[in-house]
Amino acid sequence: MTIHYTSIMPHGFNLISEIYPDMGEEWERLSQAMVKSSLDICNVDPDVIVIASPHNLRIVEHIGIITSEWCEGTWWNDDKSKSVTVNSACDRSFGSAIYMKAKENNLPVVAINYGAASGEYSTHKMDWNHDTPLVHTRSLQS
Repeated sequence: MTIHYTSIMPHGFNLISEIYPDMGEEWERLSQAMVKSSLDICNVDPDVIVIASPHNLRIVEHIGIITSEWCEGTWWNDDKSKSVTVNSACDRSFGSAIYMKAKENNLPVVAINYGAASGEYSTHKMDWNHDTPLVHTRSLQS
C-alpha cells in the first residue's frame, strides 16, 4: 500500500464549527487550514485514512490498534447547547494487518475491540483527537 498524503492535525472542540460557530479569529484560521487539508485528503480519494492519536485508549507500555468495525464519538460545546456526532466505519482487515506486522516486528501492540467481536455492536469510542479531523473531512464528503 502506498502512502499518498500525510498530515499532522490539531484537535480541540473549538475547531468544530457546528458546535462553536463563533470560534474567534485564531481558531477560525486553524479550522480553515484543517478544511484545506481535508480537501487535499478528499482529492486523493484514499482507500484508508489512518489516525494516530496520543489520546486513545491508554494501555501501559503498549500501543492499541483499533480492530472494531465502528468508531463513534459525540462532543458538545461548553454549555451543552450544541453537539456533533461522528460515526465511522473501520477497515478491520487493515487494522489487523497493521497489528500483525507490528507483532512480527516485536512492537508492543495489542488489538482493541469493544462490545462484540463483529457487527453493529463492535464499536470503539473515539477521542477528541480522532473526532476533530473526521468532522472536517466528513463535512466535505457530504
